[in-house]
Amino acid sequence: MDRPPATTWIAFNRTKCIALGTPRDVAAKAKTLIDRHAQPSLLIFDATTSQPVELDLRGTRAAVLDRVVPAG
Repeated sequence: MDRPPATTWIAFNRTKCIALGTPRDVAAKAKTLIDRHAQPSLLIFDATTSQPVELDLRGTRAAVLDRVVPAG
């Protein structure tokens, strides 16, 4: 049986790419950015489809990662 392709996300803070990788990796880097900067301008996209990704970054890093739905 064929496996669906792995999901890749990409995140930007203003015009700078801050992360590219698995949803969990990108979510972790996004949470770090949110915690360290007073007013980040964060955008996250599915790198394959270019669809925006909504990610709840409230709470602890562990809580954020628990909310990331694994692919497949």
